[in-house]
Formats: sequence, structure tokens, C-alpha cells
Amino acid sequence: MHEKISGRRPARRADVDPGKKSRPKRNVELRTEMEMAGLFAGTALERPLRCEVCEQLEADCQCPEPLPVRIAPEKQTATLAVEKRKRGKMVTVVRGLDASGNDLPALLTRLKTVCGAGGCLQDERIEIQGRQVDRVRSELQSIGYQVKG
Repeated sequence: MHEKISGRRPARRADVDPGKKSRPKRNVELRTEMEMAGLFAGTALERPLRCEVCEQLEADCQCPEPLPVRIAPEKQTATLAVEKRKRGKMVTVVRGLDASGNDLPALLTRLKTVCGAGGCLQDERIEIQGRQVDRVRSELQSIGYQVKG
């Protein structure tokens, strides 16, 4: 069929695949310009972020983090309730306190210490194990909260 002249295969061009149609090569200059421009070229995101207070780069900023805004306890009303859980367990629940305006984990710790019981924080409500309504009410009123229930 085929005669071998020198025992080698004929040379092929590396960029041409015999099974596919050859495509023209991309413009190399255009591609490098696009790579150099970047995704956010000409926008505010092109420059590194800076601190609003000291104008330093955010990585180099030494400003203290701003304190979260807290709502005064006198302006808030806590609602107390006693709920029955599985196997007859009673739980005292404190509702109505906004999580963004309060330090609920610290308040939970304080109430657990006063009551001498366990508890948890779930979905912006504080749960204290047992029937602890009187102790929780007196502690919240001593802090300054208005209490219902």
C-alpha cells in the first residue's frame, strides 16, 4: 500500500488536527490587552479598599472596630413564659429582646448564673431550664428591662 521511503512518518504540522477544520489563531495583541485591563478596570473595585477613618489600606489599618449599637434596657420589653417540653420538663422563655440591640449571650450567662440552672439561646429567645420566672423577672428588672408575663 504505502511505500516507506526512509522508515519515518511524514512530518505533520503540530497545530493542525486532520479530523477537525483548522481555526484561525486568536489575535495575540488583543488577548494581552484584555488580560492587562482586568475585570474591574475603570471601576471603584479596581483600587484596593481603604479604611474610611484613617485612609490606610484595610490590611494595614490599626483603627479599633466600631462598637455595636445597643438599645437601652429601659426602652425594651421582655416577655416571660413557662413552656412544657418533652417528658414534663419546664423551661422559662424570655422573648421580645432584639439580638442586634442586645448582647444576648452575656445576658444568658447572667441569667443562668442567677438562677443556678442551664439554658440556651435559640432564635432571639433565651431559654432557662426549670420554672425560674420569679428569679428571671427580678434580674431583668434590676438591669432595667420592662417585663411582661
